[in-house]
Amino acid sequence: GINAEYMGRPRGTKPPSRFPFLHIMSSGVAVADEVVTKFNDLKLAKSARFLVLGIDGQHITVEGSAPRTATWDDFLAQLPAGGSKYYVYDFEYEVEGAKRDKMLFIHWSPDKASTKDKMLYASSKDAIRKKLQGVKELQCCDAGDVAYDAILARVQKI
Repeated sequence: GINAEYMGRPRGTKPPSRFPFLHIMSSGVAVADEVVTKFNDLKLAKSARFLVLGIDGQHITVEGSAPRTATWDDFLAQLPAGGSKYYVYDFEYEVEGAKRDKMLFIHWSPDKASTKDKMLYASSKDAIRKKLQGVKELQCCDAGDVAYDAILARVQKI
């Protein structure tokens, strides 16, 4: 049959999208080299418990880290109530007496964050995810999402 949408168009071209607003735009924010370096140190050398990543102008940068002795409660205590952040967390847990760990990429975007902030972090997420190999992504918006038991349940499903 003949596809009426393609009639009159050069071979190999597509008609304009009926829903142009559905195209996800990239924010143009680049990932700083230090992010990949610190991530590899965390993953391979176990140099920290977690990294705090933020957007500074046109770059995703490392804003801080926590020592290996830091706990999940230490992580929760520094989550910003009114702003978005990215975190890479080396999550250790036990299953039937066996120690396991997962590298988590946590996109923290609380309800109180501004719409502009949420959109900037959401549209920049793909750029950083492509640089961080071997992480499990978790989107968290409130205290219930980051409760230890909720995270453990999500990690065990992986």
